[in-house]
Formats: sequence, structure tokens, C-alpha cells
Amino acid sequence: EIHTPDKVIIPLTQDGGLYFVEGSTASDVNQTIHSNDAKVKAIEAANLARTKEFPFVGDIGKTNTLIKELQSEFTKQSTGFRKAPAMRYWKNTKSATNARNAAHLWHL
Repeated sequence: EIHTPDKVIIPLTQDGGLYFVEGSTASDVNQTIHSNDAKVKAIEAANLARTKEFPFVGDIGKTNTLIKELQSEFTKQSTGFRKAPAMRYWKNTKSATNARNAAHLWHL
């Protein structure tokens, strides 16, 4: 049996490991042949509807670029920010190599 979300139960029959829907014959089935262009358009329309319904399932490249843009907004320095002059040389640790002996050296 197949249970649909609408609470409809579709009975099946098993024959040689295959399952068949009961009550349908080959003459009852309608078949429509579509061109390749129609198939492509139908797939594109289905993908567009899916991405509108679930935006997080969209293009991964666009998602990555959006994440990088948001991260760059948080990591870049503001144009109005200016480092204090004393902080510019903080990375140069050699300037404080003999800082403890500075007073001694001044009195020599």
C-alpha cells in the first residue's frame, strides 16, 4: 500500500518482485511526448519554484560569496579609524630589548 499525505491509500500488487498499481492497464495510461526544449523549460521552472520556496537550497556559489561579503564587513577596518602612533611600533619587539637597563645606560 502507498499512503499519500492526503490520507489516500493506493493498493498495490506484487508480481515477481515488482509492484504494480491495481486496476490499471496499458490502454488506460495516457502518454504525452514532450520535446527536449519543453523538458529543459520544465526543469528550470521547477528549480526556480524550489529556490523561491526554500532560498537556503539555492546556488552554493552565491551563498559562499554572500558569506565572504558578510565576513569582510566585520573584519575590515573603518575608514575613520586611525591607530595611535605608539601602537604602530608595537610589533617591533627589538625596541624594548634592553628596556630594563635603560636607566643604567643613561647614567654612564
